[in-house]
Amino acid sequence: MIRVGARPGDTYTVTPTRVETGTVADMAASGLDQDDLSGRKIPVYVWTTLTNHGDKPMRVREMAGDLVIRTEQGDRTKALLVMFGEAQWPNCPEPEPEKKVNQGEPEKICTTFLITREEKPAALELTQGWHSDPLEWPLKN
Repeated sequence: MIRVGARPGDTYTVTPTRVETGTVADMAASGLDQDDLSGRKIPVYVWTTLTNHGDKPMRVREMAGDLVIRTEQGDRTKALLVMFGEAQWPNCPEPEPEKKVNQGEPEKICTTFLITREEKPAALELTQGWHSDPLEWPLKN
């Protein structure tokens, strides 16, 4: 768990709780047009708990929008943006990005990342812009 905040008054924690690498069958059943993807991909599901510690409500996207998966090969990828229900994942519903989380409230979310099939997830990162290194949690899959 690490406490962060992008703007004055914004303070929140990100606590990764579980990671699971999906299957080729998950990709086939997802509804995504795989011809639009670069390379052969596989999903990685990451469950986290976001808790707002600031003095005003925060949107889920403000707390989860900078999460990144780093693979063992050093590749980094942001979460898959799913619009209008174009993809479905088993046991990993798309978070509600505009949902407001009040002070002290935890919000449990599952985020889907797509990585190259031959790679393995190594860490979940929270980017902090160009001025600071990302915060990192090693992943055990």
